Amino acid sequence: ALPEPDYVPGPEEPEQAPPSPDPEEDPADYPTDHDDHDDDDDEEEEEPSGDDADEENEEQDEDDDD
Repeated sequence: ALPEPDYVPGPEEPEQAPPSPDPEEDPADYPTDHDDHDDDDDEEEEEPSGDDADEENEEQDEDDDD
């Protein structure tokens, strides 16, 4: 399914720039009443995890400065 050598994709190529991402490919970028509830819970769990890692890194940085 390769385009012909003379084929030039226009500015409105649906295959290159889809109007809306697939809910299965990027649920975070696809806010839906059904997926939104599940996604919101998953995002909240990821936030504290990243904060904890940042705090540990700060302690190591202080020790290095000493």
